[in-house]
Amino acid sequence: GLLPVAQAAVTETTPSAVAALSRLAATSQSAIVLGPLAAAGLLEVFALAGVPPHLRLRCVFVGTALFAAAVLAVLGTVVPAAPSTAPAPASSPTATATRDSLAQPLLRLVALVVGWSLTLSVYGYGMFAPRFLGYDQARLSLVLSAGALVTIASQLSFPTLVAALGLHAASAAGLLTLALGLAGQALLRHNPLHAASYLANRFGSGVADTATAALVAEYSSKRDRANNLALIQSTRAGARILTPLLTGHLFARSCNFARAPGALPFLADAACALLVAPIPLYLKRRPQPAPPS
Repeated sequence: GLLPVAQAAVTETTPSAVAALSRLAATSQSAIVLGPLAAAGLLEVFALAGVPPHLRLRCVFVGTALFAAAVLAVLGTVVPAAPSTAPAPASSPTATATRDSLAQPLLRLVALVVGWSLTLSVYGYGMFAPRFLGYDQARLSLVLSAGALVTIASQLSFPTLVAALGLHAASAAGLLTLALGLAGQALLRHNPLHAASYLANRFGSGVADTATAALVAEYSSKRDRANNLALIQSTRAGARILTPLLTGHLFARSCNFARAPGALPFLADAACALLVAPIPLYLKRRPQPAPPS
C-alpha cells in the first residue's frame, strides 16, 4: 500500500529517479527474503524473555507495527516538503507526458505479464520442479532463495544497465531475458542449463519490473504520478490473485503432454513477454502529441 507513495516520493526528492527506484525495488525484494528471518529471530528473543508461547506471535506483529510507525515518523522529519510550482507549460515534457494517455495502459499490460512471471517463478515452479526435476523441499528452497538474490542483484544493477542502454532499451532487454529464461527453464531440464535459465528469468523480471515503475513515473505528471504508480501496484496485485488459477489450469492440462510436460504456463507467459517487449521501444519512438496552439 505504501510502495507507490514511496516511489512517487523518491522521484521528486532525489536527483536520480532511476537509481532511487532501483534501490527501493531492491529493498522491497530484500524484505521478502529477510522478513521471515527477522520474524523468527524476534520469536526467539521473546522466548528468551519469557513471553508465553501463545503471545509471541502477537508480540512480533506489535513490534512490526511499531517499527513501521517509527519509519513513518522519521520520514516525516527528514523528507522536505515539495515546493509549490506553477503548472507546467503545454510544451514542456511533463505536459507532453500527461497528454500521452496511451503509455499508462500499455505499461500496465507489461506489469501484468511481469506479475505472471513472478507467480510462475514461485508458485508454478513449486509444482514443476518436484514433479519433473525431482527436487526435494530443501533443494527447491535453495533455488528459490538464489532466484530472489538474483532479482535483488538485477535491481541494484539497474542504473548501470540504464546508463549503458537507456531506460526504454533496458526495459525491452529485461522482457526479452525474462521470456528466454521462462522458455529455457520449461524446456531445458538438465543442469546447469536449467538453473541458468531460471536465474535468467529472475534477472529479467527484476529489470523489467523496475523499468516499468521508472517508465510510469517518466510518463506521468507530478499530479498523476502517485496514482499511476498505485495502479501499477494494483495490476501486480491482480496478477498475484488471478494468475495462480491460470497457472494451475495450464499446468494440469499440460502435465500429460508427450513433449515438454508441464511447460505450458511458462511458455505461455514467455510468449506474452515477447509480445510486450517492443512496447518500451514503441513508446520511445512514438511521436508525441503536438502542444496546443
